[in-house]
Amino acid sequence: MIENGLKPVYVFDGKPPEMKSHELKKRAEGREKAKEELEEAKETGTAQEIDKQERRLVKVTKDHVRDAKKVLELLGVPYVEALCEAEAQCAQMCIEGQVNSIATEDMGKGFLKVIF
Repeated sequence: MIENGLKPVYVFDGKPPEMKSHELKKRAEGREKAKEELEEAKETGTAQEIDKQERRLVKVTKDHVRDAKKVLELLGVPYVEALCEAEAQCAQMCIEGQVNSIATEDMGKGFLKVIF
């Protein structure tokens, strides 16, 4: 992006809103189910099934976020820490003309959204 003249700004999620607590609970339950299915796959499944279940258990930690911020700093790429949801912060920055466009990757759903 930088080599092509784009100036990215990364936005990290802040504290999730209270209204998201139900979704976070569902995700935790999904991870527990994936743990069980991983154990079962290790006993009877294929390498492909084991890989699938291991991927379901991937979770971004505070250490991952800290490391990502450090890399961005070293590259000279600015970042913003949202008070709440990163998408809401991005939308506000776009409305205010601070950025020209937004691209967001939703890890839970596995797709990329681009807003211009």
